This record gives sequence, structure tokens and C-alpha cells, in this order.
Amino acid sequence: MPIEKTWAWLREKIMGIALGIIVASTFYFLIYPCGDTKNLDEVVSKTVDISFIIFGFVLAFLGLVMQTQDKLKALVGDDRIFTRLMRYCVRIITISVVLGVGGFIYWVLEKLSLTICQSLNRIVFSVTIGGLVWLFNDMVYFVRIFYLIIKSSSNKTQSK
Repeated sequence: MPIEKTWAWLREKIMGIALGIIVASTFYFLIYPCGDTKNLDEVVSKTVDISFIIFGFVLAFLGLVMQTQDKLKALVGDDRIFTRLMRYCVRIITISVVLGVGGFIYWVLEKLSLTICQSLNRIVFSVTIGGLVWLFNDMVYFVRIFYLIIKSSSNKTQSK
């Protein structure tokens, strides 16, 4: 059964990447050229830390869900909610790994400190910040979907 394409569906699909692009563009064109770039190493370092913490949490959650997949599907009763949850797990894991690799690339380019690396660093930093916004947006939707699962399961257990 195809999912009806409503505004909520479009917002869920496109909002994260759109916000990420807007924030990355803002950093690239407005904030990065005007600001002090000495503290960017710390920002990228913390971004890598946050992304890998989220990566570990969601990967552990995915492992638990896969072990109890049949029980969870029976408890929820709606395959679409479960599919959305799995889609967000995979997407969050992918974004987290890309952010970690982006932070490593930023660090390597910063250590090389060549003139061309400064331009690449600006791009990598902007994309990393935009990716972090996308990651946080998807985490919000992930928590909302998980809340829907808990809510529907508690309604089913109360009705029995």
C-alpha cells in the first residue's frame, strides 16, 4: 500500500536535508568568512564525538529491535510505523558515519595547512555543520516514531 504524500510526509522526508543545506550555506557564506576560525577544531571534534555517540546508541537500538522484530511488529500492529522506525535507524547511522569521516577529513586538512586546504576546510566544515543539523532533525523524528510505538503498545495492553 503506497504512502499518501501529504505535507507531513514531505516535511518528514525533506525537512532535515533542507535545514542542513540552509545551515551549511549560512556557515559557508556568512559565518565562516567573518568569524574566528581558531576554535573550529574543537567544534568539529565535538561534532565527531556527538555523531559517534549517536551512532553507537542507534546501532545498539537497531540490534535490539532486530532481535525482537516479530514481537515488536505484533505489538505495534502497523507495519508502516515499524518501517519508518527502521528507515530512520539506517539513515541516522549513515549520517553519523559520514559526519565522523567528515570530521576526520577536516582534521587531516587542518594538519596539512596548505592554502588549498583552507578552501576545502571551509567546505568540509560547512557540510559537517549542515549534516549535524540533519542528524538532529532525524533524531527528533526517530524519537517521535518511537513514542508512537510506545503509545500504541500501551493502548493495546490497556484495552486487553
